[in-house]
Amino acid sequence: MTQAGREGVRAGLATRLAGAAVPALPFLWLVVFFLVPFVIVVKISLSDPASAMPPYRPLFACCGWEQVRGFIEGLDFESFETLFGDDLYVRAAASSVRIAAVSTLLLLLVGFPMAYAMARAPVRWRPTLVAVVIVPFWTSFLIRVYAWIGILKPEGLLNQSLAALGIADAPLMLLNTETAVYIGIVYAYLPFMVLPLYAVLEKLDPSLLEAAEESKFDEAVSAANSSAWNSLLAHVNAHNAHHGGQIVILRKLQGNWDTKEGVS
Repeated sequence: MTQAGREGVRAGLATRLAGAAVPALPFLWLVVFFLVPFVIVVKISLSDPASAMPPYRPLFACCGWEQVRGFIEGLDFESFETLFGDDLYVRAAASSVRIAAVSTLLLLLVGFPMAYAMARAPVRWRPTLVAVVIVPFWTSFLIRVYAWIGILKPEGLLNQSLAALGIADAPLMLLNTETAVYIGIVYAYLPFMVLPLYAVLEKLDPSLLEAAEESKFDEAVSAANSSAWNSLLAHVNAHNAHHGGQIVILRKLQGNWDTKEGVS
C-alpha cells in the first residue's frame, strides 16, 4: 500500500472514530448517571437492613469467586414480599399510577392547544411565546408550587375573585384535595408537554392543511386530503406526546413530594 493509501485509511478511521464518539458521549452520560445509580438501587432493594455503615447487607466484594457467590446468596426478595404483601403499599402504588396517568392526560389536553397555537402564530411572535412558557420556570420549583397555596386556600386569590364576581357564595375547598394535586402537577410539568409538541408542529407545512381545506371542487378529494392531514397530525403528535408523557409519568412515579406536600 502506498503512503497516500495509508494516509487515506488513517483519515477514514479517524473520521469513523469521531463519528462514533458523538453518540457515545450521551450514552456514557446515561450509563454513569442513570444506569449505575439504578443498579445500586436495585441492589439495595435486594439487601437486608443492618445497623452499620452503609446500613444494609450484604456488601459487594469483587475479589474471589467465594466472595461473589456469598454476595449473591445474601440477596433476597424480602423487601418486595413486604411491598406486595401490605395493602398500604399496594394502594399507594396504585394511587401513584392513577394520578400519573390522569395528570398526563390533562397535560395533553391543556398542552396540545397551546403548542398548536404557538406553532400557527406569526413567526415573529413564536420566540416570545416560547419564552412565556419557559421563563416562569426559571424560578424555584418549590416556590412556584407553594405559591398555589395562596391561590387555592379558602381565603386565597381564586375564592376572592369568585366571590367578587358573584360566582360562588361560599369558598371552594380546593386545598388539601386530589384536585389541587392535579393542578400542581399540570402547572409544574406543562412545558415538558408543550415544548416537544411545539417542536414538531412548528415544522409541519401548513400548506398541506390549506390544500385540504381549499379542495372544494371534489368532496372525495377534500375528504381524502383532510383524512391524510389528520392522520399525519395524529401520528406525529402521538409520538411526541409519548415523550412528554414519559417525562411526566416517570417523574410522578419517582415521587412528587414537593407538589403533593405543597397543595394537598
